[in-house]
Amino acid sequence: MFVYGGAGDTCESTSQRWREANTVDAYIVLKAFDGYLSCGVQPDGWHQYSADVAAYGLLPDAFMISHGFDEPSDASPRLSRDLTRWRDDVAAMAAPGARWQLVLSFNEWPKGTSVESAHEWATPSGYGAYLDVLNELLP
Repeated sequence: MFVYGGAGDTCESTSQRWREANTVDAYIVLKAFDGYLSCGVQPDGWHQYSADVAAYGLLPDAFMISHGFDEPSDASPRLSRDLTRWRDDVAAMAAPGARWQLVLSFNEWPKGTSVESAHEWATPSGYGAYLDVLNELLP
């Protein structure tokens, strides 16, 4: 279960609250923040959501990649689409062996972060250029 904490949460309160609430033995992955590794109560893993950053790792927990981010209220994309960079980032994500390999995101069309097929990047496979790269480079 991927979890975002509340505005008033501390690392101890968030981790402890989710640990106590986890009566089904779910794998809990909390959103990282400054100082997350020093929390006395640790979740099963950590993740981050920064779709305007091309690639970054929170090893050994997660490695995240984004092919683009274009918030409609911004004058220009925060992260422009670049299929060559995407290919390099997918290869980098596959290399370190993180527990979670996360693509930000599959189909969040309003923010320009979708990788599912579209006319702009259609391929003969029918899946589109971005998913073709994932299929080619990830085990």
